[in-house]
Amino acid sequence: LGNNQSNGKLDPETSFKYENTLRDEYTKASKDFDTQTGALGRIEESVKKPSAAGDLALIFNYMKMLDPGSVVREAEFATAANAAPLLTRVGLDAEKLKGVWEGQRLTPEQRADFLNRSDQLYQEQDQTFQALADEYTGMAERSGLSGEDIVLTPRANARKKPGAFGDADR
Repeated sequence: LGNNQSNGKLDPETSFKYENTLRDEYTKASKDFDTQTGALGRIEESVKKPSAAGDLALIFNYMKMLDPGSVVREAEFATAANAAPLLTRVGLDAEKLKGVWEGQRLTPEQRADFLNRSDQLYQEQDQTFQALADEYTGMAERSGLSGEDIVLTPRANARKKPGAFGDADR
């Protein structure tokens, strides 16, 4: 850095170059968390108004929570859709029959379980992500760069606090 410093500060061109490099690294490292954040939002929305399409979106996005970089295959989708105790799946209660008649794949209990598990998975990833954001912000600041120019959005805070989505609907 020696030739590009004056008065202990990097010149603007060098700062911009280093910020771009750190930002690119950070963006790549946080890609899975971004995918999981989007998936959780879609899960929460899908649970609010049960429908056949909503159940498909819920299951697909739950699989994205488990493995953000994967392609959700038919077998994985079927496994998630059938993740209920046998008695629940074959039970003949009115709510279940209504849902089957309307093309829904999941019971209200299954939807709630998927949502709760998604929240738990997300909270774990949120802690990991926050450590990553703090690490990159610290690297930037120790190098005389702006942490805000590396971690462009406060992604860890972009999602509302736990329980903020759909509490009244659960």
